[in-house]
Amino acid sequence: MDDLTDVKPEDGTTAPGPGARYRASQAWWRFDNQRLTIHDHQPNERLTYSAETTGGGVTFEYTLRQVDERHVAVHFLLRMDSTFAKVNASMSGPLLEKKLNAEAAQLRDYCEAQASTRTA
Repeated sequence: MDDLTDVKPEDGTTAPGPGARYRASQAWWRFDNQRLTIHDHQPNERLTYSAETTGGGVTFEYTLRQVDERHVAVHFLLRMDSTFAKVNASMSGPLLEKKLNAEAAQLRDYCEAQASTRTA
């Protein structure tokens, strides 16, 4: 994500994987650092993580599917895990949707760039 300004591992985390925890800062989320926990990480296939912020808990799930040797489809699921997160999301409306679509597109572009270096 191009607006990610800082990511720091917590609790001695050294590599992404189930249970890994991080603190992350994003330019558009100025209120506090997000506490991220990875639940599922299958490189080039799936990433599921939760974020805890003052705005509430949210779970992000990205599933990747190779369409052909140069294209990747990204399926994105966002689940608001708390009432407060649901209220915040409803107030953010189109701005949040635009931001999340941009993040999914960045993941797709990254994966497609990786796929092109593997086939080159």
